[in-house]
Amino acid sequence: MTSKRCTMNVFDRETGRQRKCLLKKTGNSCFCSVHCRKCVIRIQAAWVGFKCRTKIKIFKNLPSDLWNIILKRIRIEHYRKNLVKKYYNIYNCKLEKILSKLRAPIDVESSILIREYRFRLQELEENIERLQ
Repeated sequence: MTSKRCTMNVFDRETGRQRKCLLKKTGNSCFCSVHCRKCVIRIQAAWVGFKCRTKIKIFKNLPSDLWNIILKRIRIEHYRKNLVKKYYNIYNCKLEKILSKLRAPIDVESSILIREYRFRLQELEENIERLQ
């Protein structure tokens, strides 16, 4: 008979020993939802590392000046993508908060804020599409 528990070993603070996780498995996997997420993050990190290493292998024979420019460009693109996504999430949350509070007729200040946030969200969506 197969167990319905997660097969991941965890450290028990009360006993000070390793034991099996007490949570139930999710779907067809042999891990619970907590440990599945950790595995997904490891896989994604490994893939990003693989992509970076392949880029490095391609460009490693270039002169050092050009090599530094390429490395700087790779980092800038990565940070820019993350920054745009964070800005999008911030403006989206602010817009949702404003709209959730407004049940009465909208005053002028609120309508200006809503229009401004929607405009910024459209700009950020275009930037996200362009960066991908």
